[in-house]
Amino acid sequence: MHKIVHKYLKHQGINIASRYLEDLIVSNANFPSILCIADVLERLSISCSIGKINKADLIGLEFPYILHLENEEGDLVFVKNKKCLRKQKEKLKGWNGTVIKIFPERGVRTQKNEDVLRKENLTKRMISFLLISVFGLLLISKTTHHLEWDEALLLLSAIVGSITGYLLLTKDLGIENIVVEKFCQTAKDKKSGCDQVLNSKTAQIFGKVKLSDLVFTYFSFQIILIGSSNYFDVSYYILPIVGFITVPIVLFSLYYQYFTAKTWCQLCLVINAILILQLVMYSFNTSVSFENTSIQPLALVASLLIFISLLSSTVLIKNGYKELRDSRLSLYDYKRIFESVTVFKFLLQKQRKIKTNPILKEIVLGNTTAPIKVLMVSNLYCEPCKIQHKILEELLLTYPEKLQVSFRFVLNNKGSYHDITATDYIISYWLKNIEGKVNAVDITLEMLSDWYDLMNLKKFMFLYPLKKNDVIEKDKATEEAFFNWLYESRIEKTPTIFVNGYLLPDQYTLENLAAIIPELSESIYNNQLPKEKIIFEEI
Repeated sequence: MHKIVHKYLKHQGINIASRYLEDLIVSNANFPSILCIADVLERLSISCSIGKINKADLIGLEFPYILHLENEEGDLVFVKNKKCLRKQKEKLKGWNGTVIKIFPERGVRTQKNEDVLRKENLTKRMISFLLISVFGLLLISKTTHHLEWDEALLLLSAIVGSITGYLLLTKDLGIENIVVEKFCQTAKDKKSGCDQVLNSKTAQIFGKVKLSDLVFTYFSFQIILIGSSNYFDVSYYILPIVGFITVPIVLFSLYYQYFTAKTWCQLCLVINAILILQLVMYSFNTSVSFENTSIQPLALVASLLIFISLLSSTVLIKNGYKELRDSRLSLYDYKRIFESVTVFKFLLQKQRKIKTNPILKEIVLGNTTAPIKVLMVSNLYCEPCKIQHKILEELLLTYPEKLQVSFRFVLNNKGSYHDITATDYIISYWLKNIEGKVNAVDITLEMLSDWYDLMNLKKFMFLYPLKKNDVIEKDKATEEAFFNWLYESRIEKTPTIFVNGYLLPDQYTLENLAAIIPELSESIYNNQLPKEKIIFEEI
């Protein structure tokens, strides 16, 4: 599901990390329903429309869009033009009329997406550097040695075999690849013959070692031996020996697929073809033969150790990846329960409730009739508060109609300038220059972001100048009332966050709240959770 949505977003010019999108969709409480797509796109501030139309009207619908199929998997089909629509004619038989259309207005601006994108791009670059380095080493090793055509063909076949082995590994690991899936589909039942063969007991050797492990290891082993043949003359008799050992393996593979499994694994057939090609090469007196070569026992042992090392590394890395994937799937299951509105409401209403009546002038942003009201008590010189302010900024911009945020700053004389505190100055500036403006939310968030970047009142006053007589005068009664409120509300740390008057449970963060807001706001509108009444009083 997430791959199709990612493909659609990428086509629309929206740059979002594939892993980040997967985490959002699969961990959503509504997954695997298509409602989870609507929730996630709203969280990313991407407008979308999900509805049903008649098949006759589909041709007139503007491209691109996603079709939802009514099958066991609930597959999605991305249609970007008429050509794609014609290709999906067979799949349209299972279409239930549901269409998902995205209307991109801007790119995704969440900090987490940017962080994951940087990691993904770094990983891609590292893989590119690794492949270039391996190719460079092979090239350098052959610059001092004339490469015969048959030796070049053997090297090429080993590279193709290694790539095919990698594809077999990805099949074992459950990593989906559309091109490979189409290649592996059998003509009869449109099912993957590769999966049937690879998942059989016959494809397992010694329990944990599978056919895919051996294939990838074997051809990687060939590449290493051919690449190092300049330094120790071992490949010319090791490779033919091992090559002829593979003859019964090829014959058994063909027998098993035809008579036992009664289906063909296309990737396995590619491997068989490569092994047969190499056998033909070994059968002739080529540069990779026994001719004029003395067998060195030490070299044989070294080659065996290289093979065992490669195989062990492959199995360990694959098993480590599987454990990591299983952990992620378990985390998704946990988050779907944890971030459900039912669980959140239950835990929220178990928390202490406070009075949220304003006791002094404070910054309030967002829709005054919003169903969800967040109050954050923070310190203007607090690093954790800076992080939470950034997340609240994203939430306000994402859910402008569903969220109202109040900022209540603890009084702090730290960094005061000419007897003016940062709290007094920022609130005064907001009341004088920002409050009531149409774009008050954007200006305020920018101002707070600038403050947390500086955390220096003198520099901040230069950026946001204000006359001294415009600064709120200190009022002992107001300050005393505020400190009493802090005591009664048991504010022991900053930031402390309240949702509709209830303390946000320790188990939850603002990022968790971001996933819950759409359904929670609907729940409040339906009177399933009492909305906190806020009465503005002057003290």
